Amino acid sequence: MKYKYLTLIVIHNGQLLTIMDIFIINVSIPSIQRDLRASNGAMQFMIAAYLIGFASFLITGGRLGIYTAGKRSSFQGYYSLCLVPWLVEFLRELFSW
Repeated sequence: MKYKYLTLIVIHNGQLLTIMDIFIINVSIPSIQRDLRASNGAMQFMIAAYLIGFASFLITGGRLGIYTAGKRSSFQGYYSLCLVPWLVEFLRELFSW
């Protein structure tokens, strides 16, 4: 239990990152909907797809952290959080008509 406070800070930062990400998405919904000319149903689908991708990377990163218990896995988790918005933007550009 040498690093219990450091562990607590890391866990709290992860929770803060998750809440901030969802908050930013909710604030930007009107401008995204206007720019994409999407219906309410399409917006619900896009948000659900984003959150499913976010949750799957979060769960996978957590399991990697349990198995490897190293600093490397937490950095991979942060990099995957950067990858998901890039992938969403890439797919939006790919399938925009």
